[in-house]
Amino acid sequence: MTEHAPSAQRPPSLAGSSGVLLGARIGINLGYFGAAVILAHLLHPVERGAVAFITVTALVVSTASRVGFDDTTSVFVASRVEQRPRLLANALCVGAITSTFVGGAAALVLLALPQVRPERVDRTDLLLLALGGMSSSVGVCGGGYLIGCRRFLGWSLANVTTSWGYTALLVALAVAGKVDVTRAAIAWTLSQALGAVVAVIAAVRVAGIRRPSRALLRTTLPFAFRAWVGSFSSFLNARLDQTIMGIISTERSLGIYAVAVNAGEIALYLPGAVATALLPVIASSPPERRLAQTTRVARALLLLTFATVVAAAVGGFILIPLVFGSSYTDSVVPFLWLLPGAVGYAGLRVFSSALLAAGSPARSSLGSAAALVTGVVLDFALIPVYGADGAAIAATVAFMAGGVFAVVVHRKTTNCPWRELLPRRADLQLIAGLARRIASRQAVSSKLAGW
Repeated sequence: MTEHAPSAQRPPSLAGSSGVLLGARIGINLGYFGAAVILAHLLHPVERGAVAFITVTALVVSTASRVGFDDTTSVFVASRVEQRPRLLANALCVGAITSTFVGGAAALVLLALPQVRPERVDRTDLLLLALGGMSSSVGVCGGGYLIGCRRFLGWSLANVTTSWGYTALLVALAVAGKVDVTRAAIAWTLSQALGAVVAVIAAVRVAGIRRPSRALLRTTLPFAFRAWVGSFSSFLNARLDQTIMGIISTERSLGIYAVAVNAGEIALYLPGAVATALLPVIASSPPERRLAQTTRVARALLLLTFATVVAAAVGGFILIPLVFGSSYTDSVVPFLWLLPGAVGYAGLRVFSSALLAAGSPARSSLGSAAALVTGVVLDFALIPVYGADGAAIAATVAFMAGGVFAVVVHRKTTNCPWRELLPRRADLQLIAGLARRIASRQAVSSKLAGW
């Protein structure tokens, strides 16, 4: 394809981008939430645990195999507009080839070692695990390109298609009365493939696609490997505990914990949206503006996240048994333990994204790596004794540790005074302005003044 001329339109502001991404994140997770409710009502917690093992392990394969190319692509396309077609080709090739190899290897290992996988996961499910991991990897690489180009609507469409496609397929299976572990895994794999197709089409429409470039690959690989430590650690912080539970705990405990995680992720929507929008903004900003942008966003985000945690605690305590059914009443306590970790997660995402966008991929990885080590150690210490509650406590402590570590690393890198992290009246005005933008359709139009 021929290269398109770069768009001359003014890029969306950070506030507008955050609004679009937050709305998208809510829509995406509503889709996954609907899928979780369907599975909770139609599958026994033991079967729900098996489905969680398949999907989470597939996502581990996807994240491990991308070797940081999604985040790297976001950073490079934000500052190298003329190389976008080749950067896209490189990202898609890396995502497809490496995930096929890693996914196949993971499936073979789990096939050879049945004692480390849930009893209800058979060889067909392992094939679906590998295919789903590959589809997810390609879709996320295409999404990373869209984020770097600040095409957040395209990114949103791809991810909403994935989540609601999953729910729609499960509804069809439920109507036919054919929901079981394998069919649920098929639905998840097909939804990942559908979302990948949408992401690739949206990415190609930005500036076309050309042959992969070995020279460009050699330039981006060192950055990608250093960024991969952080991106992989960040993902494992949110998902590895479920894989560990599938190995050392009962399938019922995993099913209970999976529902708590599905509900608790509501507190992560806002931090995830803001950090995603911040990455291309920092990458394309003059160095002298980056510190002020980061600290201002971080202060407001921490305040908003704290308020979200309080609201979620009140609502979740009442709604989890009502929405998921009485079989999942035991999910309430781990859900409450998970919520405080969102505050640490907010600090971790914002300051790590700022370091990555500023060209410090190794330092951006330190906070996520610290959280991962903390979480894994606590998982093995607490899950055998406390089950789902122990996994939730480990996750919260890990996010808190990672957030503190990311703040310290960012401060040492930028010489940021501690006082710059303290909330102030202007932050409340910023929050009010963001709320107005999210509530209006100006965020979607992407015509707001920049922060």
